[in-house]
Amino acid sequence: MKDFSDTQPTNLYEAAIGTKNQTYYLDKFETFDEKGGGLHPSWNWAAFFFTGFWALYRKLYGWFLGWICIFGFLGVMNRIASKSPSGAFWLTVGNLVVVMGFAAYANSLYHLKVKARIAGAQKSGPDASRVRRRLSSVAGVHLSVPIGLGVLFDLGILAAVVLPVYQDYISKSEKRPEISKIPQKTNTHEEAQDLPPASKPVNEASSTTHTSLLSDKEVLKKNGIGGNQSLTDVAAWGDEQLSARFLNSEKFSKAHSFVLMWQRQIMQKSPMTIERSLFLGYSIVINHWDEHKLLCRPDTSKNGGVEIISDQFTKVHPECLSFRD
Repeated sequence: MKDFSDTQPTNLYEAAIGTKNQTYYLDKFETFDEKGGGLHPSWNWAAFFFTGFWALYRKLYGWFLGWICIFGFLGVMNRIASKSPSGAFWLTVGNLVVVMGFAAYANSLYHLKVKARIAGAQKSGPDASRVRRRLSSVAGVHLSVPIGLGVLFDLGILAAVVLPVYQDYISKSEKRPEISKIPQKTNTHEEAQDLPPASKPVNEASSTTHTSLLSDKEVLKKNGIGGNQSLTDVAAWGDEQLSARFLNSEKFSKAHSFVLMWQRQIMQKSPMTIERSLFLGYSIVINHWDEHKLLCRPDTSKNGGVEIISDQFTKVHPECLSFRD
């Protein structure tokens, strides 16, 4: 690296640095000149936190490009080292050493660059005012850099907030069960009529709720229940399904009450948790509505409306209401 200790730039530093943090760098440069040529350690916090962006801000283009190359190399190495815990650790240590080394000598690197600019300006001639004008034309900092950093920071915060919400929404959409498909609503007037169980037979296959050998929370999550699969999460999911199907508040209230009836009967006949029992209650009511446009409650005259066939099958006996135009 070329040494510019043979020049006498002290009285030109102000013109070459510009107004931003001028006093700070003048003090540093005076100390470096007293120590002589070469690099001298002097910590710079801005260079530590912003590394290449600090170099670009101070118009150290060569070091900015070098930082991009180093950053790209570390990114490639990170992918390789991530397969090994020890490799990831040593890569982190190496990255920290590079950043700290740059921050420790950033002031001295800037000092050498400013002296090089002064030496270049002095080649234009002995006229001091002309030298100062030439230095002033390339002095100062890139004000667009902190603005760009601010924009990137804001975008990072926005992405950190929006992306998890979007990913959660996509995950729920992909895992949502068949009953979550909302049919098109019509504006027809509907009148409810109580019917005896035999007058509107329900396909027995649709009256059998299949359970699985998974844990209750795994079953709920697999069927689109988000959050912690708590009772509140199940209720929120179920009410969303009901409200999407029923414009009439009275009908919604009746459907909700039937859900709770099913939940109570299932809990009495099986060891299922209250959350999973509530989910099955919603599922039974919604399935009967989607397939037959019937609102069904447990037929308590038939074994309480629920029979536990096995660990994997629960048979239900519905007593239904039909809705006609």
